[in-house]
Amino acid sequence: MQKKTVLLCWYEVDKRPELLAPFIDMLDSVEFIQLYYHKQEDRVNPSSPFPMIYWSDYSDPFDILKKVKPVLVIGTTESLHLISLIRACKKKGIKYFGLQHGFVSQNITDVLVTISRKESFSLSKVKGYLKTSLFYFSSFSPLCITEFLQGCKLFYSFFRLNVIQAIKNNQYAWLVPTYYICFSEYASQYYRQLYN
Repeated sequence: MQKKTVLLCWYEVDKRPELLAPFIDMLDSVEFIQLYYHKQEDRVNPSSPFPMIYWSDYSDPFDILKKVKPVLVIGTTESLHLISLIRACKKKGIKYFGLQHGFVSQNITDVLVTISRKESFSLSKVKGYLKTSLFYFSSFSPLCITEFLQGCKLFYSFFRLNVIQAIKNNQYAWLVPTYYICFSEYASQYYRQLYN
């Protein structure tokens, strides 16, 4: 029986094997392709048994889906790259399973650090931001003006606010994964609010 391919947008963290353990347990029936780092040089301590691909090797999210051919995608959801991938999955009819990736407390939005990107600009960061911008906007069709304008608003919010607040302020149907897998009913309430 041929294994089904699943794209896993998930962490590879040194000395945290439990993050990959549930997926390793499925190796007999599923072929996971992992996507976590922007570029190969970012991967310092390889610990994942899965083939690793890199965001920077692809021009757009459709290119990733075309080359990997996943039956579904599992992963985190709160970045411009991941939102682009969620949009591409929706357009291609591929289910995206968001996966809770941290604890949830009542005051989680209060404890998140707001990133001031304008204060940390450098030439290398501008190049990175430009590449991310092109990747993100490649998931939008110029023919759908409403979604494109919504995408611009979300993009602007990402550079002004923390990630969670940016999503909360721009609860568009196109950035919501197909399903969200949570640790508990309590945690699911947080994600319901986040994604409306």
